[in-house]
This record gives sequence, C-alpha cells and structure tokens, in this order.
Amino acid sequence: MRGLSAAPCPSSVWLMSSEGVVYVVDDDASVRKALGWLVESVGLEPKVYSSAAEFLEVYDPEEVACLVLDVRLRGMSGLELVEKLQREDRLLPTILITAFAEFSTAVRGLKGGAVDILRKPFSDQDLVDRIWQGIEAARGRYDEGVAVGGIRRRYESLSAREAEVLDLILEGLSSIKIGEKLTLSRRTVEGHRAQIYRKMEAGSLADLVRQVLTLRGVGPSEARVTASVST
Repeated sequence: MRGLSAAPCPSSVWLMSSEGVVYVVDDDASVRKALGWLVESVGLEPKVYSSAAEFLEVYDPEEVACLVLDVRLRGMSGLELVEKLQREDRLLPTILITAFAEFSTAVRGLKGGAVDILRKPFSDQDLVDRIWQGIEAARGRYDEGVAVGGIRRRYESLSAREAEVLDLILEGLSSIKIGEKLTLSRRTVEGHRAQIYRKMEAGSLADLVRQVLTLRGVGPSEARVTASVST
C-alpha cells in the first residue's frame, strides 16, 4: 500500500480519543497494524479486527465511528457486512478498500451503504480525508440522535391529558375550541398549555411544532402524536 508502513504502532495500548473511533477490518495482519498506526497518528482511536464476525461481536452503534473495511475477507465478505449493517439500519459510515476495483464491486458496495471505495495502493492522505468525512457524518448522526433523545424524554414527561391537548394545539385549535372538544374549561386548557410549553422547553409554537415533527421523523410509532401533526 503506497504510503502505509507496517512498522509497529507507537504504543501497544491504543490511545483513547474523544474525536471518534475508526474500526478497521482486514484479514492481513500487516495492513491492520499499518492502518491502526495511521488512524492513531491523526488523533482517532483505532479498533482493528481480522474478520466481519469478530467486528460484529464488539461493534457499538452508540459510538461516533466509521469503518475501514476490506472488500475480500475470509468468511463474510466486506460487501456482505455492509449490506447486513444496512438491513439492520445500523448506519455506520464505511470506506471500502480493495485491490480489485471492478465496477460491479464498487456499485454494489455504494448501494449497500458504503460512503466511498479506495483501490489499493492508495495514499495515507486519501484514506485520512475519507475517514474524517466519515467521522463528521457519524458525529452529525450522533448529535441528531442526542437531540431527538432529549425531545423524546421531554415528550414522555407529558401526562395523557397534556398529550391530548398538544395534539389539538398542533391541529391549530384555540384554547376555547380545545376546551369544547375535551369538555374542559378554558382556564384548565390554558394551564395544560403552560405545562406543555414548560415540559417541552418550547419558547414558541414554532419550536413546539419543530420538536414534535422531529420526533415523528425518527419513529412515529414511538410518539403519541396524531397524523394531524404532519398536515
């Protein structure tokens, strides 16, 4: 591999990094060592494995991570691993590496969810650039997941009645109309509205709508929001 050295890593213990994790899966020990050193040299944490099965045993979908994956592996191939992750909705940014750059391989890999494919030999910089792109994509997904988790927790703190009132607020009904629909006084509805805004930490109606729509986009079945929200 052009630019990659099989020299030992500078430390026998991988250094932990808050920047992100790079999983490396390749059945060539010298390539794993060289890639591990390269990843560590740019401030990321490498985790190296010799097979897809070994990787799947330890993969943590909660990590900000990307995957550098050899196409041709013993057992489950790199392409099969990419397709398995996609089927299971585990969206891990993946850079495929291969000495066999057939067009069909590239197309299948990209359709399966890989973000790029590099032909061996490749330069250190080409791989590093793609790794950082993968980490940035993973970080964006992670941040979005954290934000959605916060919205979900706030939403689940609503009482059943408050959830009902929220549905009707999002339909555009006034407090008077909501009161008529639920057989509540206007004062009671206003009290529920105040609680909803407080619990959802919403500064405006637009903010409240944005939060609910964000929640629905992640999983409508997990939210107590009616179809009217999207209309």
